[in-house]
Amino acid sequence: MANINFYLKAQDPDKRGRKPIITQITFDRKKYRKQIDKIKPRYWNCSKQRVKPNRENEPDNRYKEINLTLDQIEAKARDLFNTPITGQKPLTENRIINFLNNAHEDISGQPGLKDAFQIFIDKNKATKAKRTVTGYKTVLNFLKDFESDTRVILEYDNINIGFFQDLEKYAFINREIQDNYYAKIVSVLKTFLYWSVENKLFNTIEFKKYTFKERNKEIIFLSWDELNTLFKHNFKSKKLNQVRDIYCFACFTGLRFSDLQQIRNENIKGDQLNIIADKTEKETSIPLIKKALQILDRYKDRPVYALPRISHQKANEYIKKCCEKIKLKEKIIITEYRGANKKQTVYEKYELITMHTARKTFITNSLMLGMNVKTIKSITGHVKDSTFDKYLKITEDYKHREMLRAWESV
Repeated sequence: MANINFYLKAQDPDKRGRKPIITQITFDRKKYRKQIDKIKPRYWNCSKQRVKPNRENEPDNRYKEINLTLDQIEAKARDLFNTPITGQKPLTENRIINFLNNAHEDISGQPGLKDAFQIFIDKNKATKAKRTVTGYKTVLNFLKDFESDTRVILEYDNINIGFFQDLEKYAFINREIQDNYYAKIVSVLKTFLYWSVENKLFNTIEFKKYTFKERNKEIIFLSWDELNTLFKHNFKSKKLNQVRDIYCFACFTGLRFSDLQQIRNENIKGDQLNIIADKTEKETSIPLIKKALQILDRYKDRPVYALPRISHQKANEYIKKCCEKIKLKEKIIITEYRGANKKQTVYEKYELITMHTARKTFITNSLMLGMNVKTIKSITGHVKDSTFDKYLKITEDYKHREMLRAWESV
């Protein structure tokens, strides 16, 4: 005999004070579970196994929507449990698992938007880079939070210009995220919606009218003189010297941190580095300049990996210390936008140096030294010409400032 019940998972609430609502089916002394939604514990009625209405002076807690979902799941579960009685297929473990995995399907048998998004993510796992799939998951979680914190129901029928306006308001007022992060959310969401149209889950492209472009951000990089100062400096700490070497190697090759940590001795053939980029999964050949070869020579006795390995977080922490010690104290104003709100903060340059700025250092200095754009792009893996426009502008601005500084000092 099988039965179904709903309960709140016994765990600490998330940052919004919510706990997962779990569907549990018990069959043949085994229990099968699936998370359905989230709710604040004070709204959960344990005896009725449903969500209690919010008070009039409180935000909508979506009790009608969640309870309707629970009612539908329970009704469909009862039908499932009765199939052996009516002479249909016997109830099995696989049938229960399949039922729970598709518990959100509506009456038409089509997955709802949230479940379709999960299907979209799962289908992309085989062809997209891991970081891309992780980005898709982050956007889905953001949309679920949006639904939970507002009165907007996340379903295909509600996707219109008004939906995007509500999403924009939530992003900038409720969550206070930066413009460029929101632009990425919109980009991923629209990619998913196009996929939904292609798979006949959605029948309009009205969403195409809504756009939100990224703002150009200040590009932080080391000048050739600053890079050489860093490269030549001998730190007292072995760990700082190692992180300095990893960073400088990235500056000389344009590699991402994830690729730096995967370089094996076999990837190096003389003065050539051959590697399959982690993000693009494309093979890249990079000529190694003398300074890059000097760095590799320092670690030639390492048995497997060509460079020291360290966590991304620690590498960012240590490279800031390195740059502080070589006195990168130039004042830089960083402007952040959150919708209509503009915030400017003054930093000393070393505070803004991360491992990612090494890649920007490679691109910017390569342009300043006259390297062909096409060649740079073949090394870095960039595809869009528009991506390089900002680097070209930075290069010209930098040359202009340096010329004025040199001539006005005469």
